[in-house]
Amino acid sequence: MRLMQAMGIGCVLDVGANAGQFGEALIHHGFGGLLISFEPLSESFKALRETSRRHPDWHCRPLAIGAENGEATINISENRVSSSILQAKPWSIEEHAPIAVSSREIVTVRRLDAIWDELPFPEPRPPIMVKIDVQGFEPQVIAGLGACIDHVDLLLLEASLIPVYDGESPIEIIIADMRRRGLQPVWIGPGWGSETTGQIFQCDIAFAHQSVVKVFRGAAGTR
Repeated sequence: MRLMQAMGIGCVLDVGANAGQFGEALIHHGFGGLLISFEPLSESFKALRETSRRHPDWHCRPLAIGAENGEATINISENRVSSSILQAKPWSIEEHAPIAVSSREIVTVRRLDAIWDELPFPEPRPPIMVKIDVQGFEPQVIAGLGACIDHVDLLLLEASLIPVYDGESPIEIIIADMRRRGLQPVWIGPGWGSETTGQIFQCDIAFAHQSVVKVFRGAAGTR
């Protein structure tokens, strides 16, 4: 939240919202801007929509976000929050059994740049953060931003030190790709790991267009 406040973030795109836990946490900690959440699973979206109705500036879309427009099959985990278009690796299920697949659902997928102009951004447009929590599918979401990534001031995603899902890119590949796109790592937070050994498997990492974040000075921008 300190990083968001320093950058003057006034709009958050919440990709992989589940039942709205991240959005509720933002609001609880004082975020009062525009929140746009994307959640493809029908049951989770119902819960998200109910949660969002308590906040007039919270909008929801029943979509998966990816690199191609179309449809995809999501593997629904027993705990819901670990659901992914990718298949979980056996070791991760052994480490945490609720990651196991309980069912599957066909969902609609859209590129963010394909729907960007449809989103209810206010004018003038405030600094934007994109949060991505899609269980290994993060590179596809980033690819689907296309040139719109230039309009993203802060990007928060989950990255794996050891791939948890088949086809998932490890953290060093994610960081290198983001640097190529002009975004530098500015924050690393706690993630998921072994309760037995203390080893970290995944962490949250934020990127910005500026390597050293400057305090927001107004509508002129943060770059």
